[in-house]
Amino acid sequence: MKTSHDIFKTCDLGGNYSDMAKAMGGWSECVTNPEDIKAAIGRARKATDSGRAALLEFVTAEEIRSRTCTSFEDCAGHSPPRIPSARPRRSPYI
Repeated sequence: MKTSHDIFKTCDLGGNYSDMAKAMGGWSECVTNPEDIKAAIGRARKATDSGRAALLEFVTAEEIRSRTCTSFEDCAGHSPPRIPSARPRRSPYI
């Protein structure tokens, strides 16, 4: 069975969704620290209570795509996994 990445290249998708939402007149926030999630949800709720559309963008780390891959060398045929950095990863296309 093909994975979503094999069919739709889901691991290659990216973008700055927070800025896109703001450009369309909505409220948005990019959350990179798990400790900030609760407060961000509260701020988003205030925005929707005032009648604005709200978007929360959560930046997470990518994991190795296949359960059969136990190391980078075992993932022959897959594109190499991205190594998470200390800063949020943005699309190279922007």
